[in-house]
Amino acid sequence: MTSAAQTFLHNNSTIELSVVLPVYNKQNSIPIVLQAVEEVIQHTLKLNSYEIIFVDDASTDKSLEVLRGIKNSSVVVLQHEINGGQLKAVETGMYAAQGNAVAFYSCDMQNSFKTIAPLYQAIQNGHDLAIGSRTWRSDTGMSVVLSKVFYRLLSVVDSRMPQGGFDFGILNREVRNALLQTDFTNKFAQLVLLDLAKNVWILPASRINDSNDKSSWSLSEKIKYAYKAFIHRKK
Repeated sequence: MTSAAQTFLHNNSTIELSVVLPVYNKQNSIPIVLQAVEEVIQHTLKLNSYEIIFVDDASTDKSLEVLRGIKNSSVVVLQHEINGGQLKAVETGMYAAQGNAVAFYSCDMQNSFKTIAPLYQAIQNGHDLAIGSRTWRSDTGMSVVLSKVFYRLLSVVDSRMPQGGFDFGILNREVRNALLQTDFTNKFAQLVLLDLAKNVWILPASRINDSNDKSSWSLSEKIKYAYKAFIHRKK
């Protein structure tokens, strides 16, 4: 992995947008996600220079094989030999990203990639962080109920956090560089981002159930991650 000292090497980049996509057992989602991302970048935003960075986090299915089979000069494929978790994969992608703006999304279809366009425009308009917050979701179950309650409580404790939380967005180069100098992979990353950003823009978004690949994030992992939010608040 690139060292933290190298995070400022891309200050004169001509790449307009980097999209970082952490991958773990997403063999079915990868082609669909790639098509959806490129549709927005090429036909809605009409960007001339961009990169889509897939970071395979030691998948046990055929994800890496699918990624290596992509013939596209705008696609960058990075690989973890050992599974480090989604945030570690995001970190690896952030280090590699050369764009003036850097988007982070999950490699699935739960959040519409059409949101890239308004989020990118917000960055172009001077915001340093643009995020999508869930105002409606089609998935159900105890995990979803707990997530809603958790983010509702967190938004009361910390008014910067939208009630629906957020797990995708775009940040400018300055926030990206600052983020990479923190230990955000061991913290509640959303709060770290809100600490760093000075001008946040929030897009109401819907989350739909995605059946292409099974989520690898268990309820126990979500609870452990949520606990980090309260540790963060105490510091």
